[in-house]
Amino acid sequence: MSQPKDIPAEIQAAPLRRFTWLGEQEILIDEVTPYEMVGDVLTPMGSDQHRSHVPTQSGLVVVDEHRYVTSGYEDESLRLYSLPEGDLLNEWKLGRWYSSRKITTIGVVNDRLLVASAGGRIEERSLEDGEAIWSARPCREGPSFFHSSQQQSHNSSFWRIDSINVNDKIFYGCGDRFGTIHRTDEGWQVEPLHQTLNIEGKLTNVEMIPDTDLAVLVIAQGEVRAVYVVDHRKQAVLQQLENTQDHNPGPLTYVAATHQLVLVGESDELYLYDLNVTQ
Repeated sequence: MSQPKDIPAEIQAAPLRRFTWLGEQEILIDEVTPYEMVGDVLTPMGSDQHRSHVPTQSGLVVVDEHRYVTSGYEDESLRLYSLPEGDLLNEWKLGRWYSSRKITTIGVVNDRLLVASAGGRIEERSLEDGEAIWSARPCREGPSFFHSSQQQSHNSSFWRIDSINVNDKIFYGCGDRFGTIHRTDEGWQVEPLHQTLNIEGKLTNVEMIPDTDLAVLVIAQGEVRAVYVVDHRKQAVLQQLENTQDHNPGPLTYVAATHQLVLVGESDELYLYDLNVTQ
């Protein structure tokens, strides 16, 4: 078995809090600071202006080859940085003294920036001036974005979720409500699913099945979790995995080669399920 490779790094944030690795550019972005490979050492890039004053970020998403965005939960801000330099290009504050707008998650869908904030609002924000272009409020509490198997709960008052950059539907969840949001020719469309699918509980994880309209939903129902395979276009439940309550699954991933699901149980065991559905 191959051994992991240690990479020397001049990184002040220990441990890494929110980061992403850009393999083609060999750049690591840790919250608001990019690091480049100089020789065999990850070294901070660009100016450190503002960085010592930026609070912990609740979102990090790479927009394109030249920019990335972070969001602050406590300070209710969006920040736009350049790549590869990491210079601050712009900064916007969503909240006001009379209206809190703590940002729970950000995502780029079809090259457009979506922002979810406490209070149940999801909106598109301009990457040029930070202004709201579109807004919806499918919940009365803070929504979260879900896509693929990257979601992990966080021991705080909001979900800590790896931000996303996709050209597909995404799932949102808040309390016992959940649904999808996607881009149309006319704008954004929000489709609640909890009542249509007749599923009760809190959405905790989602795995999208590539090249299909299928998604696997992990739903917390009290102290146990149920797992459903759904067709999100037809809004129908196709399969409920058996005996998942016995090991209370969390993260999951889809293995395309064998058409199977790998689930991680509460004691870190791995469980393999066949995906017995056809479209």
